[in-house]
Amino acid sequence: MAKNKNKLMAKLADGTRVAYLPEIIGEGSEGVVHFTADRKSVIKFYKDDDDLRDPERMERIINIVEKYNPTLDTRSGEYWKKLYCWPDGLVVSPKLGVRVPIYPKNFFTNDGTEKKLSWFVNPKSRKLIPQEERGTWLGHLQMAITMARSTRRLHSAGLAHSDLSYNNFLGDPVNGMTVMIDLDGLVVPGLHPPKIAGTPGLIAPEVIMGTAEPSIRTDLHALAVLIYQTLMFRHPLRGPKVNSTVSAEEDEKLSMGKNALFIEHPLNKSNRPKGLATGYECLGPYLSELITQSFVSSLHMPDNRPTAMDWETALVRTTDLIYPCGCEMKWFVLSKSTNYTCPFCKQKPRAPYVPSLHFYREQPGKPGNFLNEKHRLVVWHGLYLYKWHVFDNIWPGENVDKTPQGYFVYHNYEWYLYNIEMNLTIIDNGLHRNVAKGQYVKLIEGLQLRLSSDPRGRLLLTQFLKV
Repeated sequence: MAKNKNKLMAKLADGTRVAYLPEIIGEGSEGVVHFTADRKSVIKFYKDDDDLRDPERMERIINIVEKYNPTLDTRSGEYWKKLYCWPDGLVVSPKLGVRVPIYPKNFFTNDGTEKKLSWFVNPKSRKLIPQEERGTWLGHLQMAITMARSTRRLHSAGLAHSDLSYNNFLGDPVNGMTVMIDLDGLVVPGLHPPKIAGTPGLIAPEVIMGTAEPSIRTDLHALAVLIYQTLMFRHPLRGPKVNSTVSAEEDEKLSMGKNALFIEHPLNKSNRPKGLATGYECLGPYLSELITQSFVSSLHMPDNRPTAMDWETALVRTTDLIYPCGCEMKWFVLSKSTNYTCPFCKQKPRAPYVPSLHFYREQPGKPGNFLNEKHRLVVWHGLYLYKWHVFDNIWPGENVDKTPQGYFVYHNYEWYLYNIEMNLTIIDNGLHRNVAKGQYVKLIEGLQLRLSSDPRGRLLLTQFLKV
């Protein structure tokens, strides 16, 4: 180990030599962390000297750095670099370790502290965060999307994290982003077993009960808890019910394990906190269905948990149901279940009528016949339409084109759609009338709009909600 101007040297498996600083900037149960000299990365050295002689540990890291690394994808690698701090080098000297890119700047406070997700999902700690760094409820919804998306990408490769938690996601609700960290211990079923059980409050009931090990299924429990808490600012299982008076540890084990009970369970209200003003139904139909599945019907049925893709789909669709508000949270889901009021401030939208556009897709092989997608778009002033709205086969994922296709305007108590890039037509009694690019169309009850006559182009049916 060479020393030069207060720098130390490490060697990667490919022979690259990396200078790092001697100060320890972080320490966990497994290792200690140093900045590289250029401060663009960190090096985590494992504490156990036997790790360097452990072929399983070595093979796990090599597979994570190379084989399973989504940031190396030629098409979407740059996108995944925003969602993961993925190890990019195996350190073999002076000890076994990994080199990991440093977190993006937006995940640090002005004084250099990491923005752990736990700050933002707990109401007490959230109040201590400066107003300008708290973000909005839309930012929380977007953070939930990125958590589901990064988890979905892991699971699609057959990997499990085994410790999805508030500490292993950093959060930025201002930009609506999360970044997943501590990826050097990923579980590869049948090849690399889990090293840890997880974080209290997020460990699946079956792991606590000792009937299962961390896996993709147990990740899905942790993901559901994280999403619920990110959107509702409370833990789904931590309620007033006491399951044991023997000890706090025994009560915790039962409350999160064998006797785990959803605080909003519709039939068993023994764990419901007093003064629970707003139920999860305020999140709209797509998320409500998955929350019911996660914490009511399948809390103790791991095989039936919603997948990360299920969550991502529901969260993305929910962004089409949000509406602006003047309160601190700025956004909410415009839902009949809350009588179209904001659950945070109990205020209604200012416009007396709000357009609700229902999506229809053309039936394959039957031109002119459309099927209801049971998906809708709530319109607000300044809302943009994108290609994933125009076409039924485009998903707003990691490689999507974000070029605006049109936008909505509220003017003199009337609603209009302005066409930017669409092949837009009005359908009236079977007749099609073109709306040229750069032109407006007034929205009226029952108006049918074909957003594109190209294959997979959607039809929108206009209805108005009286709020």
